[in-house]
Amino acid sequence: VSGSEETDRGDSKPVEVAVELEGQPLMMSIPPGATYDAQWITLETEPVPSPVSELEPVSPVIRLGPWAAPLRERIRVGIKSRSRGRGGGLVLCSFDGESWSYEGAELKGNTVSGTLSRLEAVAIFRDTDPPRIIPFSPLYNRDENTLRVHIQEEGAGVVWPDLEMNLEGETVIAEWDPDSRSLVGHLRAALPPGEHEIQVVAADRAGNTSRKKVTFLVR
Repeated sequence: VSGSEETDRGDSKPVEVAVELEGQPLMMSIPPGATYDAQWITLETEPVPSPVSELEPVSPVIRLGPWAAPLRERIRVGIKSRSRGRGGGLVLCSFDGESWSYEGAELKGNTVSGTLSRLEAVAIFRDTDPPRIIPFSPLYNRDENTLRVHIQEEGAGVVWPDLEMNLEGETVIAEWDPDSRSLVGHLRAALPPGEHEIQVVAADRAGNTSRKKVTFLVR
């Protein structure tokens, strides 16, 4: 597959490619100028990968080449899922030679797509496990005037703008700390002694959402 001829002619429309590799449909949308030079894109299939933590593979691996070639513009890649059984939670991931990374979860019909910044192997995985919300001990840090909960997510990864924290029904300004994988709520005023309740909402990129209420005592 070559996406460079359209680019060289100054065509403003993406090159749309639909192929079937050993019975596995693949779609690509290559924008003008996506490659740095005239570039042939090769495609080959590999067996279904092994499970990765919370990610269950549901398609064979499709390797785009030349391996790890960088792209000037991101290209969209879609794989048609033939998975039966429970639905939802499908994501497209790429393999950089060491680990799988989330690239997108756009679902159109049975096709799951995402965008790539380099030519790598791709496959569809299913993630049906929501993030787990685990309160720190202590949950409330009086010295820093913060509330902290750990978000454990080993699948598609969290969507940090969709993380929420409420205290007694009021929204708490909170930030995501990727190093400790925790949601830190910053309070405007110190909490008075007594019982308090927070509610935390956490979503991952596969659309799985968890909610947890925690009651704690301030002395």
